[in-house]
Amino acid sequence: MKTRACAALLLVVWILPLAAQNPVAVVNGASFTAKFPVAPGSVASAFGDFGNVTEGWAAAIPLPPVLNQVEVKVNGVASPLYYVSGLQINFQVPQATIAGRANVEVLVSGAVVAAGKMDVLPAGPGLFVADFNSPNLPGAILNQDNSPNSAAQPAKRGEAIQIFATGQGTDLSSGVPDGDLGIGVTTNAQPEVYISVDEAAVEYSGLAPCCVGLWQINARIPDKSYISGAIPVQVVFEGIFTNTVSIVVEQ
Repeated sequence: MKTRACAALLLVVWILPLAAQNPVAVVNGASFTAKFPVAPGSVASAFGDFGNVTEGWAAAIPLPPVLNQVEVKVNGVASPLYYVSGLQINFQVPQATIAGRANVEVLVSGAVVAAGKMDVLPAGPGLFVADFNSPNLPGAILNQDNSPNSAAQPAKRGEAIQIFATGQGTDLSSGVPDGDLGIGVTTNAQPEVYISVDEAAVEYSGLAPCCVGLWQINARIPDKSYISGAIPVQVVFEGIFTNTVSIVVEQ
């Protein structure tokens, strides 16, 4: 997959209200859940007023620490950047970030233009949403044939799906440099995937080979007759529940 296409998956412009005392609001880059901690190595989105920034995407992997003269520093460590604009910046949380309250600074041309704090946990799972404007909140999920799941292209019971998430943390089968791909790297802990009220069999949990910080979970849809239509999907990882998205299953 081309870098630009990967980057498109990691950008959803969903402006959140900023707290009055914080010029920067950082959220999980998949779920956009307010006040939910992020995790080292995960995709995060910073919202604020960053001034006259030229919109831009990272053009190559490894992701750059400076993009269109913009930098994001977490506890003084430069973060790899996916996307920058005057209102939103998508970045990877440095993997060395320790759990707790972290300082976040946004710099433009070397000068700090915004600053704030974010909460960090060892794992902060979130599921990517394909369309926040849809009441069903469809997930960024691929069917077994790699087609995007939708009402026009529903999944079938008994088939495997690919669920895309972030927030897996750094408890992985091997280390991955910041800003780089982790091809073949899996999570040491196993997520639980719930489709409707049933737990689905997980067949893979690891870093997606296409995109930095993207977590891919392959799970098989239970072959139950009541699983049809728009069905909720949720993941539990390290005891933490994700946001709920939906999948469409063939009637």
